Amino acid sequence: IRGIYPQVARDLKDGLEVLFSGTPCQVAGLRGYLKETHVDDAKLCCCDMVCQGAPSPAIWRDYLSMVEQTHGKKILAANFRDKDLGWEAHCESVLLEGEQEKRFLRDYTDLFYQHIMLRPSCAACPFCNTNRPGDLTMADFWGIEKHDPTFSDNRGVSLVLVNSPAGDELYCEARKAFIDFEADVANC
Repeated sequence: IRGIYPQVARDLKDGLEVLFSGTPCQVAGLRGYLKETHVDDAKLCCCDMVCQGAPSPAIWRDYLSMVEQTHGKKILAANFRDKDLGWEAHCESVLLEGEQEKRFLRDYTDLFYQHIMLRPSCAACPFCNTNRPGDLTMADFWGIEKHDPTFSDNRGVSLVLVNSPAGDELYCEARKAFIDFEADVANC
């Protein structure tokens, strides 16, 4: 995210419309930065993601380095949440140099779900509720089968929360491109 907040401020000062997406703490940080620097955010729309915490990027880099050392090959592509095996597979993938097929792994994913490598600030996240900093909030819609089983296809379904008039305007425009239905957030 290095350098992004000043870039967003410059774009807003130049009269551009900006859509910023990130974790809730990144969205709150951007909003705070713009307030502190007295930048009008009328043309800003923010989308925060429901997250389970954000491990240090250094852990991911170290993990990829370990995979390269283990296999003796350079990684050409890596994906933390590969969905080629389905939404429920929960695995990462790597494509190694000289190989045609990517490899599906679970080591990093298993550590992630044990919550042993999360930042301490994530353990006390003030956004683990419906009071969100974004105009829109997006998440994986786990439990979709309880609301509409026809949506449960193991490819993934998104949950979108509309949190502000700006978010409502953007959602109303975007919803023309997909199939949606309303769900009670208390039951999600």
